[in-house]
Amino acid sequence: MTFIGSLSGASSAGGAPAGGTSSLTYTPGSGLSGLASGINTDAMVTAMVQAAQVPLVQLLQQRQILQWQEMRYQQVNVSLSTLQQSVSNLQLQSTFLAHTASSSNPSVVTATASTLAPAGTFNVTIQQLAQGATVVSSTPLSGDPSQQTVGQFNGGQGITLTLNGQSLTFQATDSLQTVLSNITSQTALGISAFYDSNTGQVVFQTTSTGSGAVMLANNQTASFLASAFHLTYPPSLTSTVNLSSGLTSSVTLEINGQKIQLNGSATNPMTLSQIEAAINNPQVQAKTGVTASDDGQGHLILNPSYTDSSGNTYQLLSPISVSESDSSNALGFQGVYSGTAAQQVAQDAVYIVNGYTTTSPSNQASFNGLTLNLLSAAPGSAATITVGVDVDTIVNSLTNFVQQYNQTLQLMQGLYNEQRNYDYLPLTSQQAAQMTQTQIDEWNQKAQSGMLAYDPLLGNTMNTLENDMQLTLQNQTSSTVNGQTVTLNSLAAIGITPIDPLNGVASGAIAPGVTTTGWNTYGLLQINTDQLRAAVQADPQAVMRLFTNNPSLPGNQNNMSTGIAVQLYNDLENQIQQFTQQAGSNPNINSEIITKLANGASAGMAGLLPYTPIDPNADFNSLFSLDPADVSFLGQQISGIDTQAEDMQQQISDLQQRYQNEFTQMEQALAQLSTQSSFLMGISSSSGSSAGG
Repeated sequence: MTFIGSLSGASSAGGAPAGGTSSLTYTPGSGLSGLASGINTDAMVTAMVQAAQVPLVQLLQQRQILQWQEMRYQQVNVSLSTLQQSVSNLQLQSTFLAHTASSSNPSVVTATASTLAPAGTFNVTIQQLAQGATVVSSTPLSGDPSQQTVGQFNGGQGITLTLNGQSLTFQATDSLQTVLSNITSQTALGISAFYDSNTGQVVFQTTSTGSGAVMLANNQTASFLASAFHLTYPPSLTSTVNLSSGLTSSVTLEINGQKIQLNGSATNPMTLSQIEAAINNPQVQAKTGVTASDDGQGHLILNPSYTDSSGNTYQLLSPISVSESDSSNALGFQGVYSGTAAQQVAQDAVYIVNGYTTTSPSNQASFNGLTLNLLSAAPGSAATITVGVDVDTIVNSLTNFVQQYNQTLQLMQGLYNEQRNYDYLPLTSQQAAQMTQTQIDEWNQKAQSGMLAYDPLLGNTMNTLENDMQLTLQNQTSSTVNGQTVTLNSLAAIGITPIDPLNGVASGAIAPGVTTTGWNTYGLLQINTDQLRAAVQADPQAVMRLFTNNPSLPGNQNNMSTGIAVQLYNDLENQIQQFTQQAGSNPNINSEIITKLANGASAGMAGLLPYTPIDPNADFNSLFSLDPADVSFLGQQISGIDTQAEDMQQQISDLQQRYQNEFTQMEQALAQLSTQSSFLMGISSSSGSSAGG
């Protein structure tokens, strides 16, 4: 007779345990559920566990709702922070002092104006442009420098070259082209060196302009460059004035960019030897590379070399650049040398602005808040630079602010006025598995709606911002705009006003950042650009005070009240702090928000928040990965739910194990009873057969 144990591989004959019974071990989920009882115990355990998980699912849904609320707060917080950055610029006076500069002759000079440049016109004449020094081989090289080596010109040895205080070491096998390339690449030298294959010559040029641009080498380097590249030393310069009687005036002598003050007078002339001593001061020589001497006939000579206190001799490769401050040419050095075809003298730019002559080491000169780009010194060339208020830049700054303000306020209004759909709870994984992605998105849109509906923090913030936009600057001075005397003491006075929710944006105005109409525009701002431009053009200082005035700083004029930008910035700081205390901060929240649904439709202005279907069987260790540093109010609430959910999940796991153990014991008991019953029936059958025989 077949018994229950045979289904698991047991037999009725042999191998039976003592007492004549066979034991069956039941494992939940093994496919043997209900073999003894006829009951699907696995299904029963699953159903009972699911019933026990209902409170856990509800708790996880509550947790998801808190997370959504937290993320909406963080989204608003980021928008407030972006608005605060925009407002920060409006606290700066420089924002309202932007200037433009136009040139009547851009081929001669162009200009840009800083906030310090005064408005007006500047007549500019360029006498000479700045230039650097250039030295060229006196004769073509005998061969291509890439085919010649250092050793060929230095007795078969390598060499260390010292130029402008920087040292470069070369091996005997290095090519002359390597020497040129390394000199150029060593930017600290300030020298560009290259071989012109068209002429067979080598060109050395300073990378900077101005009279201080020099090429100074030690004696060994100068000798090597002369031998390898045919570079010749520049000439000495001799004064055209006889100074035997001394210098009887005060003159500033400039040699290679170094100014040397020579103080002579009619009553106390400065002797030629005193002039030489001033030029030959070791600290001066280290910068000029020049030694002064006389020719014995009262003329001063400037020689392109000097020897330091250690006996090291240095040689100028670039021509001597020399000038003097006096127009009378008292020393006789004006125009003594202007270079040759093989040598260009470094010089400063010389230009005249409204009759004032000045210099610049480069052709981008700074003058009274202006940056002048000097382009041409052709005779008779001149230009007029006109400096005025940069209305466009100021208007753009204010327009950008209004746009960010509107976007921030509209985001808050949308979240504040959203309807909460309490019938749409966060989806469970079982529900989501039976829906399409579009259905899931639509469900979550409804479930997320109204997370901050009528939220008091949100409402207080909106009221604060709207009140700041209505501020009036007390004691503002009067201005004349389009011939009318007005007081630019409010946003409305400069053309920035609230949008009428009934009539919408006024004719001729713009509403930056506004995407909807009707009551959703309540409190948002529009700009009458003509009125704003006229106010900025007429009195940029008054517009500046309207935004930047800070009574706590020195220089507050006429006891004026707090400017709009200063007040708004401080209020935003306070509101941002409250939002952070409520929900923490997440600067990257906008990158986590879904803007498009699966069907391509827009997810709305606030976007769709990320979500994970509720699964009570999930691994909570990975799911609950909150920032431990989040000490915000909502963060702590979520953390408390996490702990509670983990405890509930463990309790349900223990309950599931208890159910499984109990059903296992029941199945085993029923299996044993069935086995015993079969055994007894077998004995009874055997006894009956024996009696009949």
